[in-house]
Amino acid sequence: MIDEEVNDEPEQAEEPAAEPEVEAPAAEEPAAEPEVEAPAAEEPAAEPEVEAPAESAGPNRILFLCTGNSCRSQMAEGLLRHIAADRFESLSAGSQPADGVHPMAVAVMKELDIDISSQQPKSIELFLSGERPAPDIVISVCAKASEECPAFTGANVQSMSLPFDDPAAAEGSDEEKLEIFRQVRDELRETLQQALGLGD
Repeated sequence: MIDEEVNDEPEQAEEPAAEPEVEAPAAEEPAAEPEVEAPAAEEPAAEPEVEAPAESAGPNRILFLCTGNSCRSQMAEGLLRHIAADRFESLSAGSQPADGVHPMAVAVMKELDIDISSQQPKSIELFLSGERPAPDIVISVCAKASEECPAFTGANVQSMSLPFDDPAAAEGSDEEKLEIFRQVRDELRETLQQALGLGD
């Protein structure tokens, strides 16, 4: 019986199969955080412009001028004050002022419920000298006063000539004279309303 050869050499241990190299997963770069734009600083809302209130200029000062400041200019002063005291400051003066207001001028104005009995003749010099505030407008109600009306030096004064007949020169009875005063009164009222845009 033939002995089988016994291979005394130990069997070489099989080298373990090299494990396939497993590439380490690349370290993921941390995802970039989306850039968040800082909110733009809000500019403070512009405050609405507030217009400064217009300064009140006050009523225009109108000076009625005639020679004696006893009839026409006195009636004009009273009429304007009655019609538009909220728009105009009404004044009167004379180049050669009389001693008092003509009683017939007072009477016919009273018929319109306008009392001018407390008004007094004044000299234009009061306004020229600065003792009284200078007027904005000078309205001469007689031709002579218009010719004699002096300039208001350094003042921005408008001049207007609206001549009327002098009722004090009327002749006849008292009633006839009163009628002349009424005519001049009514002409003054109508003319002032038209010239100054005062309506009816």
